[in-house]
Amino acid sequence: MSSSTTRFMVVRHPFERVLSCYRDKYLNGTKSYYYLNIGEKIVRRYRKFPPEFNRQQGQVRNKIKKNLPVVLKDNPYANPVGPTFSEFVQYIIYAHYDDEHWRTYNAHCSPCYVPYEFILRFESLKEEGKLFLDYLNRTSDIKPRWENPTYGSSTSEVACSYFNQISVKLLQNLYQKYEKDFKLYEYMPDAYFKCAQDYNHVNNNTVLKE
Repeated sequence: MSSSTTRFMVVRHPFERVLSCYRDKYLNGTKSYYYLNIGEKIVRRYRKFPPEFNRQQGQVRNKIKKNLPVVLKDNPYANPVGPTFSEFVQYIIYAHYDDEHWRTYNAHCSPCYVPYEFILRFESLKEEGKLFLDYLNRTSDIKPRWENPTYGSSTSEVACSYFNQISVKLLQNLYQKYEKDFKLYEYMPDAYFKCAQDYNHVNNNTVLKE
């Protein structure tokens, strides 16, 4: 790496990364590549099915391959097409498959080995990105495009509606997976735990164990 290279990375709240990946790639099986290669594996592993479901799975696959809406009565693969957010979170925690979209920054970007000069936060990327481009004297020839529909969101009602689908215990396990990212980049998980479906029934002092 030359001396003229500027090393930087962009970080985001770990739970928002997980939710953004789910909504963009797996929600309702709208991205056929992700559903056919990973999504249906998640559904098969974490959803309870009646004894006969191979034919029903084929019905869903055919619809998705043809980019058709999946509306199939009494088909567990289509109700919902899935994976659900809870199923997706379980897969991230317990499966041995690691994907760049949810891999920890600690593993994916090697911050302990690469001397990054700048760390930008996704939550304020428009503002920080402008300052960064000013620093590089590239403002005039680089025009960022903001395509992610969940850019800039905090723990909104929408985010809370997803985290309300999972338990405190499951969320605690998810936190443990991303614990180094939380601590390295000073993100807090508390607001998301308050959204968990059984938060009010759990002693607040036992939600997170350092």
